[in-house]
Amino acid sequence: MLVTGDIYTLINYVGFVNYLWYGVTVAGLLLLRRREPHTPRPIKVHLLFPALYLLFWGALLLFSVWSEPLVCGVGLAVMATGAPVYLLCLRQGGGGAAPRPPACAGPWVRGLGALGDFGDFGEFWEKFGGFGGVILG
Repeated sequence: MLVTGDIYTLINYVGFVNYLWYGVTVAGLLLLRRREPHTPRPIKVHLLFPALYLLFWGALLLFSVWSEPLVCGVGLAVMATGAPVYLLCLRQGGGGAAPRPPACAGPWVRGLGALGDFGDFGEFWEKFGGFGGVILG
């Protein structure tokens, strides 16, 4: 907000980029359904719904770019500033393994990966002791 001076312009920047990634996510769903058709899925929607969503998503995205190209361009530029940081911090694991945090990252950054090791939120809650002893029912 320091740069824009207006909260509504900032919301437009963020809104455009968020909406862009919503469509990319739905396109990823379609891509995975095509590449890995036999993967078990707890919820499986008919392909018509994501296809219709992408159709309307594309139209609205193009309309946004047509109606406010400066706002969309600034939003894309702000989003693109994360790419160099990501590429600088990315280290490839040995033997084709998944990327790892950089060596300069503190132990708290490397420890974030352990959050995915819990089977459910209850195990996470027990491990980290909750927030001030509050127990969720």
